[in-house]
Amino acid sequence: MAVYISSVFLLLLCSSSLLLEVSAGENAVLNVHIVPHTHDDVGWQKTVDEYYYGANKSIAQGSVQYILDSVITELGKNEERKFIYVEMAFFTRWWSEQPDDIKQKVHELVDSGQLEFINGGWCMSDEASTHYNAIIDQMSIGLRFIANTFGVSPSVGWQIDPFGHSSFHATSFSLFGFDSMMFGRLHYEDDEIRRNTSQREIIWKSSPSLGNIADIFTEVLYGHYAAPHGFCFDLRCKDPPIMDDNNLYDDNVKSRVDEFIETALTQAQSYKTNNIIMTMGGDFQYENSREWFENLDKLIAYVNKNGSINVMYSTPSIYTKYVNSDKDFRLSTKSDDFFPYANAPWDYWTGYFTSRPALKGYVRQCNAHLQACKQLEAIHNGMGDKGPSSIKLQQAMGVAQHHDAVSGTEKQHVADDYAKRLHVGEVECRSVMATVLNDLAAKGANAPKMNLSFCEYLNISVCPVTEGGDFSMVVYNSLGRPYTGVVHIPIIKRNIIVTSPDGSAVPVQVVPISNVTKSLSLIVTGDTKAEYVAVFEVTDVPPSGYAIYTSAYIFRPNSSATFPVGSDNNNNAEMTSIMGDLLSEVRQVFSPWVSQVVRLYENRPAVELEYTVGPIPIKDGLGKEIISHFTTDLKSDSTFYTDSNGRDMQKRVRNYRPTWKYNNTEPIAGNYYPVNSRIYIRDEKKGIQFTVLNDRSQGGSSITDGSVELMVHRRLLYDDKRGVGEPLDELGVNGKGLIIRGKHLLILDTIDDSAYTQRMMAEELMMTPELSFTLNNGLQLEHYNLMYNGLSIPLPDNVHLLTLEHLDQSTILLRLDHQFESTDPEKWSTTANVKLKDLFVAFEIKEVTELGLGGNLALSDIKKLQWQTTDNETVPGPFNFPPVTGPDFIVSLSPMMIRTFNITIETRN
Repeated sequence: MAVYISSVFLLLLCSSSLLLEVSAGENAVLNVHIVPHTHDDVGWQKTVDEYYYGANKSIAQGSVQYILDSVITELGKNEERKFIYVEMAFFTRWWSEQPDDIKQKVHELVDSGQLEFINGGWCMSDEASTHYNAIIDQMSIGLRFIANTFGVSPSVGWQIDPFGHSSFHATSFSLFGFDSMMFGRLHYEDDEIRRNTSQREIIWKSSPSLGNIADIFTEVLYGHYAAPHGFCFDLRCKDPPIMDDNNLYDDNVKSRVDEFIETALTQAQSYKTNNIIMTMGGDFQYENSREWFENLDKLIAYVNKNGSINVMYSTPSIYTKYVNSDKDFRLSTKSDDFFPYANAPWDYWTGYFTSRPALKGYVRQCNAHLQACKQLEAIHNGMGDKGPSSIKLQQAMGVAQHHDAVSGTEKQHVADDYAKRLHVGEVECRSVMATVLNDLAAKGANAPKMNLSFCEYLNISVCPVTEGGDFSMVVYNSLGRPYTGVVHIPIIKRNIIVTSPDGSAVPVQVVPISNVTKSLSLIVTGDTKAEYVAVFEVTDVPPSGYAIYTSAYIFRPNSSATFPVGSDNNNNAEMTSIMGDLLSEVRQVFSPWVSQVVRLYENRPAVELEYTVGPIPIKDGLGKEIISHFTTDLKSDSTFYTDSNGRDMQKRVRNYRPTWKYNNTEPIAGNYYPVNSRIYIRDEKKGIQFTVLNDRSQGGSSITDGSVELMVHRRLLYDDKRGVGEPLDELGVNGKGLIIRGKHLLILDTIDDSAYTQRMMAEELMMTPELSFTLNNGLQLEHYNLMYNGLSIPLPDNVHLLTLEHLDQSTILLRLDHQFESTDPEKWSTTANVKLKDLFVAFEIKEVTELGLGGNLALSDIKKLQWQTTDNETVPGPFNFPPVTGPDFIVSLSPMMIRTFNITIETRN
């Protein structure tokens, strides 16, 4: 059956766990829960450092260190006062600077429930542009800090500012053991309907595969996350204070109390119980928290004296328990997600799915680097107190998941700062990897060290080591199964031989470097030595292990030829084809700033498209958004599918929303969704699926039947008036505009076979092997182990090694991940079993303790609140994970299940 596909680029103009008992008497009147908070962006208009210290005040006011200083002082003055804090990237820095007496005071405030940690991640992560691996990591480092320092665990997800909300985030919060999640932004139409029908509280059934263990109570906040109108008492607010000296003419207690009661009663009409939450705070507020708390003290006292309503200092977790205590409360359910977000008919927040594509790509690359780094650290049983570590990259990646970081919604100098932090962490992780790989490879203590280096610019065919003479390449595979794939290595001569670890010759195809790539390397590095790329396959690289390939330039005839094939009449692309045994490619140049290479590898199930876009021209005074558009003859019936943070697939129907009647004001932007890993369409009658995988988060859609499009780059000339204060105009290395290079993989197969292929290839694209190089000068290979297998047996194909992380000399954090859905073919969606006992070659597992997803508390200690749905279902279900069984520690995983363990180890000799 023939299916025709065309690809073109289009240009668009454009908590503390407090025991709380709630009596029926307290539910007799409206309970207003006052929640003092500050929303501290981990970078946005200013960098993390600028926000912490209060620097660069010409951009914005606010200093996190002084906020925390002030809050701690004021909480100590009145034991009724409460405050919540979210961003551990800031709190841990502040904590490290405090003397012992302040630390003791903070411990007391946490123990009493006056200071409560909510969410608890390193940041409040974006939900559109983040990968589930990175989401879990950033939450885990924050949650573990809280557990290790204070012995408590947050119980509420607090996503008050992200621009849309994903199903996986809801799932993860449930698996962290949270009782509820709350957020502030949703589509304006959805918001209005929920406001008018009292549907702002729901049970979000976020994962069909996991079932009701993933269900979570979800609340949409009433006023985003700001204080109610007229009641902001921050030093930068203009609302009147509570003036209660009756000897003065300006006493305003009665008017303020009446106004507050009216505000509370109006809000209560949108909720079903007689409990409402009022957020009292905002961006970087409470720097002078005395002003806040003294006015709130008065407000609470005078309103309660009135007696119409009951007002109290509270927290989201206390509020959740109050709501849960209403035994007549029944909740409707929702199973789709909250994308895309729009705050008005013509204001869809979908461009950021693609904004800052270079940063998005770098964040995704650094995730792969981090996982490899942590694995090797664990295999090595740490690097010692003074050695390099993965900590800096873990923390930099944690910051990069912030909803104004990888999202691309920050100022340019802030984006540069994120990239710098990632690079610093990446450099230290390379030191970790080089050290461990050397130690694993050395045969005996006297073996000379390989001078391993990593080539940052392989994607533009630049690598000083491989351009300098004969070299060896170490391929580290961080997957839990053997890896086979093709590498492209820049070389200076066309004649080269490559030898595999077993000494056999590896077929090599030598391809001339394109003029587009040469010009890129010249812009980025100022040099362009390499003339060719050696293309060859690395085969069966061991799981969590490495293989060493060596290369002697030799004299022999050229192994490939270049054929100009003229221009395409449809898109006027200049095209050149290269044909060979391993690789055939077509190079397309659409314009001086848009080009693409289409590659077909021998025995690979996908077509690879490598695009190069930029600098986007702006001399015409118009901003532009660039999309890659694919057209097929599949009958997709207005339906397409996108991933949720790289996990479950979400069904999308053009111009439709499952939970309300959609008003189609923006036919393009309103149908764009975040694509972190893949997007596909299906022809159900033909049984055919067309899938596009991407190497970074992008916005994507199917605007017409049979088509798929992904936005790959954008450059805008005007600020969007959403707070950043500058246009998205990235100037790149040479100041003329950002040039980006990325990849799409195209898969056309049956629906059933696509289920396997897309998952495997998405995993490989996310966890690309780590390549390191050393010159062969004087290198005697007999001194080295040319292959190392980190696992005694590969994991099943449907199981992903998500986390292998060194915690201390005897403890490792392990996560295993079933990467298929329950709706996938039975062969892959079946339960998978893994025997842990002797799985790892470097160490033996002595004890296994199962944890919640955050790695911060034992799974057996998670006791979640139960809720009743309008269908009379009690949710969420218990964590009924099969127990780890027998002396071999056998772990079972059902579809989409992620299981987290602390494993006690003993290093093997």
